[in-house]
Amino acid sequence: MIRRHLLVFALLVPGLCMAAADSRSVQEIMAALDKYPVNEVKREAAQQILNAPLPESSSNTELAALRLQRARAAQELGLAQVRIDELRALIALGGGNNPARAWRELSSAEHSAGNIRPAIEARLQAIALTPAKRPGQLPGNYAALAKLYRQLGEFDKARQTVREAEAILQRLRKSPNWDEKHLGWEANLEDALGHVEFTAGHYAEAEARFRRAILLKEQDNERLLAKMDQGDDAPTQEQLESRLDSMIGWLATTLAKRGQLAEAETYARRAVLSAIGRGGQDGIQVARMLHTLAGIMSDQGRFAESLALIDRAAGIFQRTGVAPDSPLFAQNRRMRAGALSGLGRWSEALTEYEASAKVVTNDDQLTARFSRPSIGWIRALGQLKRPEEALVKARELHQQLLKRVGASAYETAETQAYIGAILVTLKRDEEAIPTLQKALAIMVPALAQESDRSGLRFTRLNYIISRYLKVLARIRGTALESSLGIDAAGEAFVVADALRGQAVQQAMLASSARAAAGSPELAELVRQEQDSRQERNALYAILADLLSRPADQVLPQTIARMRQRSSELELTERTAMQSIRERFPAYADLITPRPPDIRATQTALRPGEALLSILTTEEQSFIWAIPAQGKSSFAVIELGRQAIETSVNTLRSALDPGAAAQLENLPRFDPVIAHRLYTQLLEPVAPGWQGSQHLLVATGGALARLPFAVLLTAPANEEGKVNGLPYTAYRNWPWLINMLAISQLPSASSLLTLRHMPAGASTRSNFIGFGDPDFRGDGKPAKAATTRRFRQVPFAGSAQASAVDYGSIAALPDTREEILALAKALNANPAQDVFLGKQASRNNVLQTDLSQRRIVAFATHGLIAGEYPGVDQPALALANPGSSQHGLLTLDDILTLKLDADWVVLSACNTAAGDGRGGEAISGLGRGFFYSGSRSLLVTHWPVETASAQKLVIGVFNELSKAPGMIRAEALRHSMLAVMAAEGKEGKISFAYAHPMFWAPYALIGDGGN
Repeated sequence: MIRRHLLVFALLVPGLCMAAADSRSVQEIMAALDKYPVNEVKREAAQQILNAPLPESSSNTELAALRLQRARAAQELGLAQVRIDELRALIALGGGNNPARAWRELSSAEHSAGNIRPAIEARLQAIALTPAKRPGQLPGNYAALAKLYRQLGEFDKARQTVREAEAILQRLRKSPNWDEKHLGWEANLEDALGHVEFTAGHYAEAEARFRRAILLKEQDNERLLAKMDQGDDAPTQEQLESRLDSMIGWLATTLAKRGQLAEAETYARRAVLSAIGRGGQDGIQVARMLHTLAGIMSDQGRFAESLALIDRAAGIFQRTGVAPDSPLFAQNRRMRAGALSGLGRWSEALTEYEASAKVVTNDDQLTARFSRPSIGWIRALGQLKRPEEALVKARELHQQLLKRVGASAYETAETQAYIGAILVTLKRDEEAIPTLQKALAIMVPALAQESDRSGLRFTRLNYIISRYLKVLARIRGTALESSLGIDAAGEAFVVADALRGQAVQQAMLASSARAAAGSPELAELVRQEQDSRQERNALYAILADLLSRPADQVLPQTIARMRQRSSELELTERTAMQSIRERFPAYADLITPRPPDIRATQTALRPGEALLSILTTEEQSFIWAIPAQGKSSFAVIELGRQAIETSVNTLRSALDPGAAAQLENLPRFDPVIAHRLYTQLLEPVAPGWQGSQHLLVATGGALARLPFAVLLTAPANEEGKVNGLPYTAYRNWPWLINMLAISQLPSASSLLTLRHMPAGASTRSNFIGFGDPDFRGDGKPAKAATTRRFRQVPFAGSAQASAVDYGSIAALPDTREEILALAKALNANPAQDVFLGKQASRNNVLQTDLSQRRIVAFATHGLIAGEYPGVDQPALALANPGSSQHGLLTLDDILTLKLDADWVVLSACNTAAGDGRGGEAISGLGRGFFYSGSRSLLVTHWPVETASAQKLVIGVFNELSKAPGMIRAEALRHSMLAVMAAEGKEGKISFAYAHPMFWAPYALIGDGGN
């Protein structure tokens, strides 16, 4: 079984435990840049070479050698223009004893300074002057020339030049130097081919080319650096390593295009730090690599950090003498404009876009290149109420992409979608709808497997789909809907589901795919591929964090081991996937199914069920109610994301009052808002769900943090006490839970996934439970609670501590009773099925075969990523293992489990919280348990009061044992109502459990049916 322990890696690196979930901040990147050791000896030596006067009586040959030495010293110091001037002076002297080399280095210097046209001219001269006896220099020259043509936008010339390089390389295979020098020749060619594939939008092919180029280049650099006494014709160490950094940077950019952002970031950081380590921060190569890293951060939606890096790069260009009209400055301003667009600073962004087109004034082709529109430019025009101009630029960009990468490329489809979005703004609906349909047919499947929804791609997709939903709502019931031949409500339902619950949905699909594999051997192969991908993604997230840190806080051997491990995982993943394709060709259909339409969703519902699906945009909410039989209902209301979030936050303030709250004096629950949300969200589609007994709710954002059980179907009587007990009046309020059972889904798609899963094995035992963990590690039983309390995690020490003080975690002795009562209700054997105290440990969870249990329960604290020191992912707190180790069962641990569970019960605090990446309310622990093989989860929306929580959870399974045919959601409803009718006591004070804080914290996620 593959194990992934993020926190173990954290313990290997000093200072890492202080990192929260978003620790890869620009401040730490800047600190790493500033504190990285600078080779002052090399810089001083290079400066002395430049300061030394040229001898007056030297021959041209001697002067040429000195000019070359001075040019290379200028390169060490990052002085772009000085290097160019010295090389031009060398060429004026005849180029020394190797004119081809002089032109070659001038081409590299001009390119490094951003002077593309002069770099091409110099490279052509180098090719023309290459001696016939040195044909091995030609493949590298042609490869470099192809990349320059690509930068200039002359794609046909780039492809032709690469073909010439390939032909020369074929002839060189018969050369006597092949065995010695083929690594470098092939590396240059693979790099050039990677650029050509990238330009054509073939990112998978480009990635493969760049990976091979890097591997070959690393091997060739080892050979060349081992024999640096080759003479002045050999490249310098700076040149060798800079070329490798450039290849790594291009691999990072390609990975970002493929949506592999965490991995892309690790490569980009590696290139930045490598460039800095060769001589300090002020080198053009450093600035170039900062551009690469900034672009990836923008792709992740981290625009403020991207902007800081872009500005840092601009400062380097200025200090190293890059010409103000260089394409490097034009690119810098254009990237700055993109970051400003991402920050919503539209006016500033538009100014930067327009300015970038005016930087390069001495080259019409380069001016045209930087005048080309981008999505950010188009968005800025649209936001500044200039839609007609935006439409012109969008169409211009679309035509360019059609020509370069083709109609099926994601970028082309995205630009087409923006054309459609602008047409929506212009109310040209007849053109807008088919344009958006065609674009989204490419975009949605392309993003179906990406679980991280926090990046730029999904921000843009969200905007595009919101525009599409707007126009579909506008034409519903009109003659245009009929003439286009679409069902606006049905079309909206399909496309809306693409925005919701993707991380959890993928976890469910992974589990479903394994279950449907057909044989244990094939299921294990599928699992191997999935686990390799999960672990590799996790490793790259850690690497990105480590590489952001100052050098003195990073252990090189740790990073080397992690890189080696990631390479092994990549090979495992690819090998397994290839075998799966050969033996299980239908697998791809399982992991990337089409979003279901209303009819398919209806067929997955059982009698008495209805699906309520809600998608909220900035301006509107779209609501569907689909019954198992009968006609579905659809409504659009003018209620945007911010208004809903405000209402939910108000209701949550009474439901999650904090540890300091007094149980007899809880905050008032606002019945007006609870009823208003019901009238806004459920009443408009009442014909589609009324009469059902089980409501499955698929929603996201703020609404996913609110149990719909607390909505009120009518105005409520607000009298606070009956017979002197606080909260008794709440029993008489018209809660929605009185009317029907409720369960929650991450998306409509997940219903079909769950309903297609085979039933669990009949040989499974009923139960296994873990509770009352020994946090102190002394083996002594915790004292029984004398008062009711919340299952929160009050840690000792400050938030600045380097790690959790594990022994200070509040004990949960009442959870012992809960686990034992569950075992009794389910006829389990306490000696074999119950793990308490020191036995409620992470090791016991990982080492027990959980695949033979129908119900798996954890009664302990749940931790949210970034909430406590050292906790960088969702986790459950289990027994203290001692030896200064942590006892956390992390998300990465959970992903390794093998379950066949009908239920996983997480009777803790905040176990429905997200993992901080995609904004999904159950994307943290829930994603892990669904991936591992659970069909449903019982999780908590807020820290529970321990006595009522125990009563509620035990009640669910008592109900099921009394009525085995009862569905899960109905058992939860019965238990909620029983708790609502019960009473609690705090010392001498009694109160009713009718406040929803007591009876509504648990959510049933997943299949709430049988």
